[in-house]
Amino acid sequence: MNLKFFIPFMLFFICSESMSENKINEKVIEDYILNNPEIIIKSLRAYEEMTEKKNQEELKLIIKQNIKKLIKTNAYAYTGKADSELIVVEFLDYNCGYCKKAHNELLKLLKEDSEIKIVYRNLPILSQNSMQIAKISTSIGLLNNRDFNKFHDFLLSSRKLPDDKKIRGFIEEIGLSFNEILKSSNSEEVQEIINRDIEMANLLNIKGTPAFLIGNELVTGYVSKNILKSLVYDQQ
Repeated sequence: MNLKFFIPFMLFFICSESMSENKINEKVIEDYILNNPEIIIKSLRAYEEMTEKKNQEELKLIIKQNIKKLIKTNAYAYTGKADSELIVVEFLDYNCGYCKKAHNELLKLLKEDSEIKIVYRNLPILSQNSMQIAKISTSIGLLNNRDFNKFHDFLLSSRKLPDDKKIRGFIEEIGLSFNEILKSSNSEEVQEIINRDIEMANLLNIKGTPAFLIGNELVTGYVSKNILKSLVYDQQ
């Protein structure tokens, strides 16, 4: 036989056989999956677990690399012992209902252990009003810790966010000038502080409030006092 025609013929035959085998193998695999659909579910779960583990490892590395910046207070925006090493960082929005609920748990935690320090970071994501309140709170926080905590408690102890009239009345009631606070709240310094808080939240991929950073653990959503307490003492 002329090799000129034989070689192409053999190549075609081999490829055809290979394609035929592939089709058979594909059919076997397809039938197996159809008869055992749990294989797909197990595979997806394994992939999700692997991805979650990788994400957690990356997050812990980010926290470790930025921990000093993350736990540093914005002026006087904290509650508890100023020089404590037992630190909870909370990202919050004053319009957030779960932040109000979590606030009660934080107060219970501090009542049980006054050595703990809560550092507050603004994440005003729910409305434009959230940003304005965050600015006012930050502005008061630049003055002193006592008045910051009074205003902070006032906002989070109310079922609904107080209106402008009540906010103005409370600020003047604690001996501060509302006009001066309002002027300060629109300063570049205040905006830069809030921008840094938002940048830190983005760094940790925080999408909602409240969120708590305790040691190298990030917990999102409402958590009880007991869970917070357990995480705090795990730092030691």
